[in-house]
Amino acid sequence: MVAQERLGTGTTVMVGDRGHDIIAGRANRMAILGVLNGYGTRAELLHAGADDLCQSPIDLTLHLCA
Repeated sequence: MVAQERLGTGTTVMVGDRGHDIIAGRANRMAILGVLNGYGTRAELLHAGADDLCQSPIDLTLHLCA
């Protein structure tokens, strides 16, 4: 996906709410944020390898703008 869309792995972030989202981001060498306001659990996202977790859309926005 990263190569196909010509995205830089250093500037692209995968945001997901399920373990398979995290796995896809890892496979594409992206930074990965798990969001806890979706379907996945904290344990699922951490087990899949999320780099960090966001509690809410506002938390996500603050994280991405930092």
